Formats: sequence, C-alpha cells, structure tokens
Amino acid sequence: MQIICQLLKDALHVNLVLHYYDDEPQALSALNNEEADLVLTSNNTSHQATTPFIISQLLFQAYPTLVTLNSNGMMPFYQLE
Repeated sequence: MQIICQLLKDALHVNLVLHYYDDEPQALSALNNEEADLVLTSNNTSHQATTPFIISQLLFQAYPTLVTLNSNGMMPFYQLE
C-alpha cells in the first residue's frame, strides 16, 4: 500500500497520509467524522452509501501470486528457503 500511496503522491503532487483501521466500520466512522477523506474498502463491502458519500469503482485489484523455482516447485511452504 505504501508503494501505491507514493505513486499517487508523485502523480497528483499531493500530500497523502495513510491510516490503518482494525476493521471497515472503524474506517467508515472516520470518514463520517471527517477524520479521513477516502476509504479503500473491499469489493464486497456491506456499507450502503448515503448522501454525501459515494461508492466508486475499484481503484485497483490485486491477486495473490506464488513465485517459486522449478527445482522446488512442489515442496511445502515450510520447507522453502
């Protein structure tokens, strides 16, 4: 996430401060209390946006990737070095 923030800062020439919340309701509460300007939620958020808030399309989507060597591709994770 830090890399994405740095890219946005550089591209938009703005100062970004990243806050982490324990769960989605806390993040949305911060947004509602004007302690945050933007909340990145999951694609399956249960929050229903009401005025003055909007829900936009996904900013980005990430997929987990496994990178391994051909020589040990089938080894259990705990045995990989």
